Amino acid sequence: MKRLVAGLVGGLSVVVLLVGPASGATEQSVSTPVSTVTQPGSPPPIPKPPCAGGPSLTQDTWKLSEPGRGAATTALNRRRAIADAKRRIADVKPPSGATLRSHGAELSLRPGHPLAEVGVTDSALDWRNWVVPGRLCSVFAEVIRRLPRGLAAFSTGSGGPTPSQSVWFERPSIDGQLGVRMLLIGVTRRSADSTLLFATTQTQWIVTRSPKERVPASAKIVDVTTIDAHGHTSSDRVVTKPGRVRALVQLVDSLGVGQPGVINCPEESGAAPTVTLTFRASTAGAALASAQAPQNADFNWPDDTAGWACSPTIFRLRGRMQPALWGNLDGPLERILHIKLAS
Repeated sequence: MKRLVAGLVGGLSVVVLLVGPASGATEQSVSTPVSTVTQPGSPPPIPKPPCAGGPSLTQDTWKLSEPGRGAATTALNRRRAIADAKRRIADVKPPSGATLRSHGAELSLRPGHPLAEVGVTDSALDWRNWVVPGRLCSVFAEVIRRLPRGLAAFSTGSGGPTPSQSVWFERPSIDGQLGVRMLLIGVTRRSADSTLLFATTQTQWIVTRSPKERVPASAKIVDVTTIDAHGHTSSDRVVTKPGRVRALVQLVDSLGVGQPGVINCPEESGAAPTVTLTFRASTAGAALASAQAPQNADFNWPDDTAGWACSPTIFRLRGRMQPALWGNLDGPLERILHIKLAS
């Protein structure tokens, strides 16, 4: 899974490629001047950062997470995200003599917002811009030095024609409550002794699954059907042992709900093999609920990872479609039933 972050900040065009859990590649950051004109087919020039000795980058920060505490509802998580974004912007301490030039806040960001991470629309965004007396690199170094601990730098950018430099930081997500928690710090030279300092924070709130979107407690039997890539039934079994039925109910009920946003999925050719769990109160009873997932979606990702949008679990409750579920259905299913799904 790849996330593409793009934006125009302080006259600086920045593109950052974040490599997610499905890849072992490293991050890359490319920054180019907005006004630069290059010949067709030639690589863009990469300007040298004006300030040396920036913060060390931390790889694979997507793995960072903390356990959630207390109740988690969408409304409560939204309030948590607003408060978190405000706290993060308050962590930015401008040098003495700084003048606040502009500030603002937004909620439920539109896709492609120039200051936000692409694909995360349910977010709280807060920003501040200051004019600071002092040279570019000394201002940048002082602000970075005064940031609190617990921030992981995951990308940097620089460009021109006006010298500029920036760094993206990330804090751990909070399971079931807050997802992306980003802080962008940047500086742009205004004159020999004046610097524009800008800071943007973004915190995503997790949309929670409604308690009503659960497998009914009356489920006593589970039909497990696998369909191959040609649309043919490759296996069909009926699970009646109470312990295994409970485990399958708990598995489906444990999945997360799809998070709002935009993501580009890889193109697929032909039908993919699927596995379907159908829950019934009796052998001849009507379907109480069903869950269908691709047989090869056995990823070690958190349930709120955007990549699940490409391999969702389709959930129906008494025949009615419910919000798509995210999470690993295949791996636990194989362990519960001692089977091997198609890869």
